[in-house]
Amino acid sequence: IPDDQTAGTDYTVKVTDTTHSSYNDVSNANFSITALSISIVSPVGGTELLQGGSFTLDWVSSSTTNPVKITLKNTSGSITDYVFTDSTPDVGNHECIIPAAQAIAGNYTVRVEKAGDASIYGDSNSYSVVGGGANIDITRPQLGAERLVGTNYGNFCE
Repeated sequence: IPDDQTAGTDYTVKVTDTTHSSYNDVSNANFSITALSISIVSPVGGTELLQGGSFTLDWVSSSTTNPVKITLKNTSGSITDYVFTDSTPDVGNHECIIPAAQAIAGNYTVRVEKAGDASIYGDSNSYSVVGGGANIDITRPQLGAERLVGTNYGNFCE
């Protein structure tokens, strides 16, 4: 069924012999064709997405034959959208990486849309992008080492 087929509930199938057009039959009952749809499954709304971090986006689509575009959008309109991918197979999941420089804010959503047809899409609930922070590894003192009060041993954080 073509992706642009009009949705409806009154479709039938007719089969005709190509050499004898008088030999044909029509299905006994109507069937439905539903419109294409995309729904975000996870992460759930309210999730905090970490600058520079990654998450797996899961969605359900009524068509797996078309590639999809995945975009991080901010509903305030003051932050530029970030496109995770312009075209990836519609397989129901994609590993997304939040840019380290992505603006810290609430009101983000992720949109999965049919590549080349922005009228077929699904939006997530709202997320926040939060600071990634720094990784600090304490290398000294060694476990069990003794230190004297008032003595400066230097900076051993990396």
